[in-house]
Amino acid sequence: MSNANRPFRLAPLTSALLCVALAACGGGGGDSPASTTNPGGTTNPGGTTNPGGTTNPGGTTNPGGTTNPGTTNPQPDLATRLNAPTGVARDAAGNLYVVDTGNFTIRKITPTTPAVVSTIAGTAGIKGAGAPTDDGVDAAAKFVNPTAIAVHQTDATAPLTLYVADGDSVRKITATTVNGKVQMQVQTIIRDASKLTGATGIAVDAAQNVYVADAAGKRVIFGTPAGDIDSLATGLDGPQGLALDAATNTLYITDVAAAGGATVIKKLVLPTTLPPAAPATVTTVAVTGTAQPFTNGAGIAVNAGGLVLVEPTRLITVSAAGVSAVVPIAAGKVTSLSGVVFDGTTGFDVTDSGNHTVSKVTTAGALTTLAGKAGTAGAVDSAP
Repeated sequence: MSNANRPFRLAPLTSALLCVALAACGGGGGDSPASTTNPGGTTNPGGTTNPGGTTNPGGTTNPGGTTNPGTTNPQPDLATRLNAPTGVARDAAGNLYVVDTGNFTIRKITPTTPAVVSTIAGTAGIKGAGAPTDDGVDAAAKFVNPTAIAVHQTDATAPLTLYVADGDSVRKITATTVNGKVQMQVQTIIRDASKLTGATGIAVDAAQNVYVADAAGKRVIFGTPAGDIDSLATGLDGPQGLALDAATNTLYITDVAAAGGATVIKKLVLPTTLPPAAPATVTTVAVTGTAQPFTNGAGIAVNAGGLVLVEPTRLITVSAAGVSAVVPIAAGKVTSLSGVVFDGTTGFDVTDSGNHTVSKVTTAGALTTLAGKAGTAGAVDSAP
């Protein structure tokens, strides 16, 4: 395997904890123990509420709403805006990281009620040049064609690193602390058109080796912290999503045919060392059930219970035994599903690039929007 790309080295993992400044919540009540209530509202000592609302001590709420002591979310989830979100990943604390492709940014969604949305890297509407000058801190960083994202984190208190598939590049996002302020540092760790031409999916293992689906190159490549970059699997049709099962060291791939979009799930067992002694052996996952056949598959995720993948208008589960089923989302609720991740309980979080939304879906098909407004593109974070 070639080591010709050693200049594109992965930097050592920073020890800084990820700490993104999100929208601040409401303050406490006044100094007086007296309570204030408008007609029809109820409040506890020291709190204030508008008509029909209820609050706990020191908190403030809007009409008809309820808040916890001294805390309120700044605006409804539907007040935020995204623009063609694609990739999505979840950290150990339950926060979502979304590739907002149309805005050239990375967004963070804290899944409170309602969700709080912030931009952690890039500036909406500012596209990168595919050059070293695209690297930078926070809003100064630029992306060219971001499509997928992966999270590396051992537990909820451990440092968190994000990896983003961005055209012919892989970008690494780490938190650094400068003069007491946490900043998000974006660094290009792979940029080599001879090895990566059109990144569509990404995964990362415990050792921070990254795996990237290259649909244009019909292959999956790897990159190691030592700087080795090469093909792991070739001869694919059009790999899109990647999902790594750490328990079995198995990488799953949604492979889409160029003509007609026929989609199969493929897998390979990761080699024990990289670069590998020989190309990985790729096999097709045997799938039965009511969801067959698959067409125009995109994102895929895995857990102990099996797989979940998305097509433009279908969310599909595949059990550990290989039996597929369609999650019954009501017709017209989704238009172009792109990314999917298990939500940590029994449901799923999905991106809908056509609707410009991120939503939670239960196994029964109930859909709740977390961020964005269906059919409306934009670049609005939760209010400060």
